[in-house]
Amino acid sequence: MRPARPAGCMNTRRLSILISCALTGGISSALGQSQKPGPSSEYNAAYLFAAGPLNSVSELVVFPVDRAAFSIALPLPTTFLDFASAGRVLYAVVKDTGRDPGHLAPQLCRIEFNPARATLLQASAGLSHIMSFAVDEHGKKVVACGGRPHPVDLGGGLFEIDLVGGTIRKVIANPACMGPYLTSADSESAWSDLSLSPDGHRAAAIRLRSLEVLDLVNGTARVIASGYRRAAWSPDGKWIAAMENGGRYRTVLFDADTLTKRRNLGVTQLHWSPDSRYLLGGRESMNCDTMQAVDVENGKRITIEGSKCKVYGTPVGWVNNDVKPEGDRAIPKLNKN
Repeated sequence: MRPARPAGCMNTRRLSILISCALTGGISSALGQSQKPGPSSEYNAAYLFAAGPLNSVSELVVFPVDRAAFSIALPLPTTFLDFASAGRVLYAVVKDTGRDPGHLAPQLCRIEFNPARATLLQASAGLSHIMSFAVDEHGKKVVACGGRPHPVDLGGGLFEIDLVGGTIRKVIANPACMGPYLTSADSESAWSDLSLSPDGHRAAAIRLRSLEVLDLVNGTARVIASGYRRAAWSPDGKWIAAMENGGRYRTVLFDADTLTKRRNLGVTQLHWSPDSRYLLGGRESMNCDTMQAVDVENGKRITIEGSKCKVYGTPVGWVNNDVKPEGDRAIPKLNKN
């Protein structure tokens, strides 16, 4: 055991470290062993601005930490957005694909940036309906609640789409995924807010206002808790964030291993930062919306400075800082593969 230092013998270097600790909030911070408070400059909060008939004009508005905000025009009206590659690639469902004026079946689209380009994913063309979807971090696999046309596969369910091999397989049958919905009860029977675990073996989802975990290997679904409306798996695999249905719409964190409640947060938009430290949140007031980063460890809310009173749409996630504006605006061009 190291002998105790006599009182009054603290050296100047250690004293300066402790003073720094007091100012920054801990020894690890003073020694450079913890990250700077607030979102990393490696990723930036973004929201979707949509206008015109059927949201025909869509723009992704990005608020970088270290430079001015910019927007990226999306090529087609989109629904159900999901990011991959740490915010470098955006996936979306589009309906008006230009394949056939009379063909309005949804299809997945991959939007890449720098250079900006959009590609229709032909592997998803086998689905006649897509009610919700999630993509893995590497952009190799998609799970979708949808349906395949008769006589290919009568009935809906959860499908796994291999974006590399181009194959589709039904994982779990669920007729409600086929649509169309005649009542709200019909729509609630389908899985919504799908979110993949990092290993791609499980997915979180909402069905009948309950949080479920879907086993993609064994083709089973397990109800975890009732009274929820949205869900999102953290990129590091440790957490499932779920939004309460009704009341204050609080976000509840579940341990992804034990599937038990661990922590309550305030209202968030359930979009995880790539490092799993924050959930995207917001502060709303009359004609003045602002985005916030919510620390999942302590619930502290940190304002995204560039977004103060400049949010006019729906927060959709985090864009990698590698994504830069191309001129005044980056406009993807639509390709087909």
